[in-house]
Amino acid sequence: GQRAALGVDLTSYIPIWKGTSRQKVVVLGAGAFGTAMAYAAAQGGNDVVIYMRDKNQCHTINTEHRNPRYLSEFSLLMEGGSSEIRGICTLEDLKVELETPGVVIVHALPC
Repeated sequence: GQRAALGVDLTSYIPIWKGTSRQKVVVLGAGAFGTAMAYAAAQGGNDVVIYMRDKNQCHTINTEHRNPRYLSEFSLLMEGGSSEIRGICTLEDLKVELETPGVVIVHALPC
């Protein structure tokens, strides 16, 4: 399926806790790596947010549920609608998301 099309099924390496509370995951960077990490985290039923600077890219992720710049052929909607990947593009929104107790931060920015 779509998960394997990325080259490896990353979801097999991420624990999936069905029936427990969802974990907040903030991915910093919406390139190919950030998009893949967000997808894998969302497959686990987590509440996933991707931070990027590009407002148009953010708008497309939130309205069309795909990243227009990277891995655009893959839908960011999870099967069964159990989870959604949201895009944010302001530092104010990022600050709010990072204030969540126990938030997991995935650094996916270029070095």
